[in-house]
This record gives sequence, structure tokens and C-alpha cells, in this order.
Amino acid sequence: MAKKNNSNADIEIKEPTQISNEKTKAKDKKVKTTKKVKKANTNTLGDKIKGTYNELKKVSWPSFGRVVKQTGVVLAFVISFVVILLGFNSLFGWLYDLFTSIQA
Repeated sequence: MAKKNNSNADIEIKEPTQISNEKTKAKDKKVKTTKKVKKANTNTLGDKIKGTYNELKKVSWPSFGRVVKQTGVVLAFVISFVVILLGFNSLFGWLYDLFTSIQA
């Protein structure tokens, strides 16, 4: 390996054999990392269950009072739409009966 002195910076000149050795080392690193990735992707059922359990521990669960309040809001919303739809159904049914009785 030879060094060339320059006024701005030191430049390192590499020999061709040293460059090829570095390339093979880089290829070996790539092969090793891909093997690790493939090995990590082959999870067993037990690993998946453990992972799911660990993720569920990270979840911030709402309090019981908040759940009850939000459930009440959803139920009130659904019941109000049921009442509105039943009202429209009754209205349109009454209008249908009115028009069919006139034509007969």
C-alpha cells in the first residue's frame, strides 16, 4: 500500500489484490445478513404467539369508565338512526297505501 502526499489531504492508493479482498468481504457480509433475515422470517407458532402477547402489553387500553361512555354514545347514535329510519319507513308506507287506495 502506498501513500501519496498531497497538500490538501493524504490519499491512500490501494493495490488490486486488496480491492478484490474487500469486495469478497463485502459479499460475505451480504450473504450472512440475508441468511439472518431468512432465519428471522421462519417463525414458529410459539414465536408468533409470544410476539403477539408482547405487542398487546404495549397497547394503552382505555379505562372501564371511558369504554362505558363510548359504548353509550354508540348505542344512542344507533338507536336514533333506527327511530329515524322507522319513521321514514312508516311515512313512505302510509303514502304508498294512500296512493294505492286512490287508484283502486
